[in-house]
Amino acid sequence: MDLPDAVKFDVVKQVQKKFVECLKTQQGLGPKKLVLRDLIMIDGVRAIFEDGWGLIRASNTQPALVLRFEAVSSGHLDVIQALIEDELMEARRTLGC
Repeated sequence: MDLPDAVKFDVVKQVQKKFVECLKTQQGLGPKKLVLRDLIMIDGVRAIFEDGWGLIRASNTQPALVLRFEAVSSGHLDVIQALIEDELMEARRTLGC
């Protein structure tokens, strides 16, 4: 996902902040109300759900975010990818970029 160097780290931090709060409260995310099982915040944020995970990190070599996803099925993969992309769009709106 293309994103200027000036804001890419801020966008990742904004998503991290939201995910940390959702993990603490066990609030479901997105239309399917996915519940976070764990977060790994080394070099970005990996959101781990029951049936897969999504990773967001700022690229060190280009003005972009790197996104990776894995799930037990293509259906779960689509749900996780849509959730992560929606959270990124919300973070961009919040930051005005």
